[in-house]
Amino acid sequence: MLLGITTTLAAENWAMHIASKTATERGWSKVQFETDSKSLMRFITSDTDAPWYISNLVVEIKQRLTQIQQYTIRHIYREGNQAADGLANRTTDDCSIRRLTTTIWEHAIPQSISFIVIADSMDITYPV
Repeated sequence: MLLGITTTLAAENWAMHIASKTATERGWSKVQFETDSKSLMRFITSDTDAPWYISNLVVEIKQRLTQIQQYTIRHIYREGNQAADGLANRTTDDCSIRRLTTTIWEHAIPQSISFIVIADSMDITYPV
């Protein structure tokens, strides 16, 4: 899915929408969502009204979350979210070259990201 030119909040919202949709469609019962958007987290976890341009997706995300047995939504600072940032950049590069749609790496991630994921799992900032 190519969003075109949009706001960071709208892009974060679409990412959460795709993640929650994937989780419910695959029947995952325990899911941890991470976002570096405190605003999005507040819209999803409270009754705070979301801006009009994301409000419908926020409602759908909330509905999908009720279908997941156990989930958490956690704020993570952008610096601590290097793997997600690397995947987003990789997807952006792939889309500009091949015009791909939504990319989900379920069983294996691109090798260019694996070092970041390994470092992240060991609480090491990458690059060292």
